[in-house]
Parts: sequence; C-alpha cells; structure tokens
Amino acid sequence: MKTKDLIKKVNVVKGLAAFDEGHRVTFYEIGQDFPFYTMDKKNVDFGQGDSNFANLRDTNMSRLSYVIDAIREYLETPLAEREEEKRYRLRIVANLGFMDDQRFLNLNIEREEYFICSARQSEWVKTIFTESEISQMDTTGFEKIRVME
Repeated sequence: MKTKDLIKKVNVVKGLAAFDEGHRVTFYEIGQDFPFYTMDKKNVDFGQGDSNFANLRDTNMSRLSYVIDAIREYLETPLAEREEEKRYRLRIVANLGFMDDQRFLNLNIEREEYFICSARQSEWVKTIFTESEISQMDTTGFEKIRVME
C-alpha cells in the first residue's frame, strides 16, 4: 500500500484524519489537538509508532479497528513500495530563443516523438516523467524540476 492510499483510507472514516508530514504519517481525531498515532514512514512494525489512543474521545471500536487494519496493511508493504516514484519535468538549460514557459521536454504519446514546448500535459502530450523513465534517457542539457502532487 502506498502512503497516499493509507491517507485516503483513513480520511474516509468520519471524524478521523491522517496527514503525510514528509517523513511521518500522523493520525488525528477531528477536533483534537494531539494525534492518537504517529509513525515514521520507515516503520515496519505497529509497535514502533508513537501511540496515545487515550486522546480519542469517541472510542468506536469498529472505526478504530478499521484504521489499525489499514496501518497494519501499510506496514506489511515493503518500504520500497510504499512511496510513489518521484516525478519531474525536464527543462532545457540553454535558452536557444525559447520563451521561459516554453522550455520543457514534451513527448507526443501517439507518435513517440520528443519536442520542446510548454509544461502543460494532456492526453496526447506527456511532460512529466518518472525517475525510472528519466534513467533511460539522455538528459544532457536538461534540468530536472520535481513535480509535487
């Protein structure tokens, strides 16, 4: 399970919320100031998290059991599979007369042809590439610009 999937799973539970805080995931009961569970994303065991279930006002066991099951499923996922692959746009470094917003590598998906244009992606044009895709490309003259979701 990916971190974003864990967050989505918990956030559908009425009264609870989970947040990706970079290196950790924090679980709150809405309206409470302190989390009831915090875990480092590199955890491999439920017991490694910082839990304070006493912070829960509503101890609905089916709701809590659902969240604990989601966390366990996440922790059973190998570390390498929990995070999405980083994604980038490739911006040509040399100006070559291009306008600043028109200096990105584009891929015409249908023709499988590369060209330089804007960073706008569509169903016909790909402008965002994963690390594994980039590793198979010659990116000399391009800078990677991280795309945040």
